[in-house]
Order: sequence, then structure tokens, then C-alpha cells
Amino acid sequence: MYYAELSQMEAKEFAERQLKCPQCGFPLGFAFSDCAGHLKLKCRKCKSISVLNFAYFRRQRGVRRRIT
Repeated sequence: MYYAELSQMEAKEFAERQLKCPQCGFPLGFAFSDCAGHLKLKCRKCKSISVLNFAYFRRQRGVRRRIT
């Protein structure tokens, strides 16, 4: 119980991003900004099995700034 509460408090600081199926775009789940490595997921909609690299799902801040 203590570790679950501690983990939840630590996760408040991280940015959360959504993982989508590369075949059909169906949402597969969420990952936090501290995740690294690869994850093998099966899509519930199209039944394809995909290996996702977390490095490709990082958000970059400041890339899409509007120039005024």
C-alpha cells in the first residue's frame, strides 16, 4: 500500500503521453516521460502486434512555436 502511494506521488511530476497503434491509430495505453526502451503491445481493434520504441514517442517542447 505504501509503495503504491509513493509511486503515484512520483508520477505526478512526469508528463503523460498516449501510445497509439501504428496500423489503425487505436489508443493502446499511456506512458510517462521517464519510460525508456521498447514495449511489445497487441492492438485490441486490428489484432496487430507492434513493438514500440519509447524514444519515438517523446514530446519536444518549443518545436512548433508560432512566429509573431
